[in-house]
Parts: sequence; C-alpha cells; structure tokens
Amino acid sequence: MTQQSLDALYNDFDKLYKDFSSYKSNFDSDLNQLLEECQAFLSKSAAIDESGGDGSVEPSTRLRLQQLHQRLKKRLSEASKRHRELHAPLSKMGKLIDKSFVTELPESLSSAQLESDAEKLQVLNTAICEHLIREGSMEVAQELIREAGLAYEESHLPAYAELNHVVEALAKRQLEPALQWLQDNQKSLSSEETGRYLEFLIRRLQLVQLVSSEDAKPEAILQQARLLAAFSPACDADIRRLMGSLAFVRRSLHSSPYKDLFESRLYHELSQLLVSRPTRCWASPRTCHSPWPSTPAAPPCRLC
Repeated sequence: MTQQSLDALYNDFDKLYKDFSSYKSNFDSDLNQLLEECQAFLSKSAAIDESGGDGSVEPSTRLRLQQLHQRLKKRLSEASKRHRELHAPLSKMGKLIDKSFVTELPESLSSAQLESDAEKLQVLNTAICEHLIREGSMEVAQELIREAGLAYEESHLPAYAELNHVVEALAKRQLEPALQWLQDNQKSLSSEETGRYLEFLIRRLQLVQLVSSEDAKPEAILQQARLLAAFSPACDADIRRLMGSLAFVRRSLHSSPYKDLFESRLYHELSQLLVSRPTRCWASPRTCHSPWPSTPAAPPCRLC
C-alpha cells in the first residue's frame, strides 16, 4: 500500500470517526433526556401508589407514557439506521486495505535472495531497526542490532526516545513537548528554515486550540495571534486564514470555511514532519537523523 493510499484512508477514517462522534454525542444527550423523563414518570407513579390511589391511569398520564414510548422507539430506530450507514463505509475501508495490501514480496527480497546476499540482508535489517527506533521500540531494536551484528551509534538513541515522547504527546493534542523539543534542538536541525516552519505549525495549532475552545478567551487568542507575526511574510497566506477563523469563535467552526484548520490530521502531519529525514540532523557530521554511520544527509524542507 502506497503512502498516498494510506493518507487517503486515514482522512476517510478521520471523517467517519468525526461523524460517528458527533452522532453519538447527540444520541447520548437525547437518550439521557428520555431516561430522565421516564424516571420522573416512574417516581410520580410510585408516589401516587403510596398515597393510596385506586390504580387507575389518568388519560393525560396514559398519553404522556405513549409519547415517551414513541419517542424512544423512534430514536432507537434512527440509531439502528445510522449504524448501518456508518458500517457500510467502515466495511469498505477494510476491503480497500485487503485489496491494496501487498502480500507478496518482490523476488529481490525473497528469503533465498537475502540469505545469499549479505549486503541486502544488512540493508533490510538496518531499515527494520531504524523503523523500530522511530516507533520507540528501543529494546526490540537493540536486540535485533545485537543478533544481526549491525553497527550503530548508540549516542543517538536517547534523541529518538525523546522525539518518540513528543510524537506520543501530539497524538493526545499536547503541543508543549513539541515546542520544547524544537527549542532544545534548533541547532541540530537540518536548516533554520526547517526549524521556523515547524515552529509555525506548532504555533498555528496552539492558536487553533484556543479558537476552538468552548471557553475561548479573547486575550489569550490575541496574544497567541501576535506570535505569528514573526513568520511574516513567508506564511502570510496561512496567517490570513487563521485570522479569518477568528470570526467564528464560539460558533460553528467545524462547518465554517475554515474547518480544515481544525482537522485532527494536522497533528498527524506534524508528527510525520518531525520524524522525517529533513528535520533531524544530530551532532555527528556523518549522519542526518539516523544512528547508522552510512546514512547520507537529506535536503532541508521548504518553509511554507
């Protein structure tokens, strides 16, 4: 499966998850209201029984009970229908993954070919170890390094562990670790433009969080917006859109013309940039982002 296919699948799933979350929130709210009304009705009926009533049901009470029953029945029917609507695209995603997933390795990577070519096997093991390190699986990577007899620069591993912590924080929409990491590693990045671009993305998300907050404070938003002036004129187009989104503070941001600024995929994209080759050049002049001595340097990414 190509990266483009994965990105498209991720975006589709993100939209589906938002749709489901929005519906679930509304459904839970309506259902809780119905349950409260039913509970109030039962409490009132119990009070009448305790007061020595004759057990007959008044027409108004009967009508109210019928209305509650119809509302509950209608809501459950809507939920069942909505479930089927959500299940269809979700099932389609699974089929798309099965269809796009490459189940057979090319002949050049077959076991027989690798076993007879030590250089290819070392390249494959190196790639696997690098992936494990990026994912934060240090112990597994170190065990594979030991068993495969690979050379690596152990001094770089703490930097990977630190960055992995940043990526995990971004998955929880916590931006401070990313900003702190960037400030601590400015001199180690591949270029000044790379650092400025990453800082802009973080500052942008900080502003977005403030704008989309239920208790959005104008003073905090204004203070954060002023920080973006440092990225002008390179990022003027993005800054203008951010300023335009301020008109929708405490309103329907997610249905506004600026809804793309509030998508959760932006955190994922920032994580991908942080772990990509152009963003990590550690102290060693021979290496760029990788603990492997033979990894070539990569070109810096562009600012905006």
